[in-house]
Amino acid sequence: MKKVSYLLVAYKSNDVIGDAVKSIQMQAGGFEREIIVIDNFASENCRDIVTALASDANVKINAHNDGFTRGVNQATWLASGEYLFYLNPDVQLSPDCTRILISELENDSQLAAAAPQLLNQDGSVQQSVRNFPTFATLIYEHFGLTHLVPRSRRFGRWKNRYFDHQSRAFVAQPMASAFLLRHDVIDRIGAWDERFFIFFSDVDICRRIIDAGYHIIFAPDAKAHHGLGGSTRKEGSWLISDSHRGFYRYLAKHELRGFRILLRPLAAIILSVSAVLRVIYREAISAVT
Repeated sequence: MKKVSYLLVAYKSNDVIGDAVKSIQMQAGGFEREIIVIDNFASENCRDIVTALASDANVKINAHNDGFTRGVNQATWLASGEYLFYLNPDVQLSPDCTRILISELENDSQLAAAAPQLLNQDGSVQQSVRNFPTFATLIYEHFGLTHLVPRSRRFGRWKNRYFDHQSRAFVAQPMASAFLLRHDVIDRIGAWDERFFIFFSDVDICRRIIDAGYHIIFAPDAKAHHGLGGSTRKEGSWLISDSHRGFYRYLAKHELRGFRILLRPLAAIILSVSAVLRVIYREAISAVT
């Protein structure tokens, strides 16, 4: 019998992680399961919440927060399942979600990962599938072209607003809030890249999966509710800076190589200025609300 390892990285997640664990416990059978939780906020220990619902869960408490991506790797190294199901603590899986995603991966050896359709709490469909960003999409995004024509297949390519979230399809980068990955694939391509503190580590892992010759499937029959943001919504403006640093690191690693390395300073300037403007705007909005 196959085993699924459910891997969650918690940070100020006590108000949502219980529902995530309950949804794991309610998954339709046919496989073994283990739950591994990495708690990155030691002063708000979630062990009692998790183990009260799943007494055999493996909960590790970090003394300090070394980042989401390092937490993901900690959980991965502890996992013994053939399948690794990476979940945000603010996700609740529908009862058939895991079974449907496993069936996808079992039918095709070239499929490395599968992602469900994500739903908002009101049941509406989240825009959860993107394409890989490029230097061109950086320009489109930060000079307003994406906002002018968001459904354009050129200017809106990165955020993929024209994607049909009701149809099964091979995709580039589904949101890793709920992401089932074959363990043997991560053994082949290597750990998540911890140079990404939080943002863009999921984009990077998907890019490496595709570059290794595998496919990722979006399976809308599998469904999960996602709270969009969870504990990160409680954080300050540093998250904006981290997202822009992640964007730059991704471009430098995968896109701006060879002669295109000359574009790195321009990318850094655009992202730095944009981050400062976003922080100023956020602080201004906070001051008047």
